[in-house]
Amino acid sequence: MCIRDSPPLEKVVLAYSGGLDTSVCIHWLRNKKGMQVYTFSADLGQLESAEELARRAFDVGAHSVFIKDLRARLAEEFILPAIYANAAVRDGRCLSVALSRPLITEELIMVAQEENARYLAHGGSAKSNDQIRFQLTVAALAPEMDILAPMREPELASSGAVAAYAGRHGLAIPTEGRSIYGEDENIWGHVVSGTALERLAAPAAEDLFRMTVSPKDAPDEPEDVRITFDGGRPVALDGEEEDLVAVIERIGERAARHGVGRFDSLQTKIIGIKTRMVSEAPAATAVTIAHRALEGAVLPHNLLQVKHPLEDSY
Repeated sequence: MCIRDSPPLEKVVLAYSGGLDTSVCIHWLRNKKGMQVYTFSADLGQLESAEELARRAFDVGAHSVFIKDLRARLAEEFILPAIYANAAVRDGRCLSVALSRPLITEELIMVAQEENARYLAHGGSAKSNDQIRFQLTVAALAPEMDILAPMREPELASSGAVAAYAGRHGLAIPTEGRSIYGEDENIWGHVVSGTALERLAAPAAEDLFRMTVSPKDAPDEPEDVRITFDGGRPVALDGEEEDLVAVIERIGERAARHGVGRFDSLQTKIIGIKTRMVSEAPAATAVTIAHRALEGAVLPHNLLQVKHPLEDSY
């Protein structure tokens, strides 16, 4: 009798948020594709703890879990250029979670290279901007790697199908309440999307806002804050100098108490469809408004005329 060892499982590194979609991705990749699933999660200032993220990933079948604090890199390499560019779309909503995607993908690639994994995976759907951001970053940095996108499979192609999959397989993941929304959060902002928001006549539920208080519950008296810039970089709040992450977090806390930075708007996705999105970015809104006012005070008019169209393109 000849006994042979079974071949090693292919490794895949999944960008893991901890939500319903990416939790189902772990189970699908392991059980449908027969792969060994490694997850990578970035700590960008969201509320969920690393311990909770790791527990949830292991519960649904992850082989290994990688979590890294990337707040400083996000602030220095992505938020700071966005401040210089006053990066906001036409309705005034500041870019926030979109800034993190190239950073997360770069770190995901590094984990895959360290673990000798040939496959990367993400939880972006066929309608999402994230799939484009993810795949363009991989194409630029690691074109030799293969990309898997479970949420584009027919079995998982809608929010109802994802919830049904979780139920069929007895996955201990909430499939009601907040879990029906897609959420992302970092120190610069928080974004919520989902089928439940597509009824445009219905106001967004108040509990979708995690960062800011409702304007009706905000203090009646205004609060003055003084942001100090050095070469366009915010370096202090009310005269107290700190590193960039700390300044952003403190400004965000102050602005959030007054309901600053809330938006309920329609977004045009990269593939051309419209979607409703609820967002809040107290730090981004306060800093961008202050930076724009500073530029208005010190830059010549002809330079501002050139810079504003470039900001739109950025």
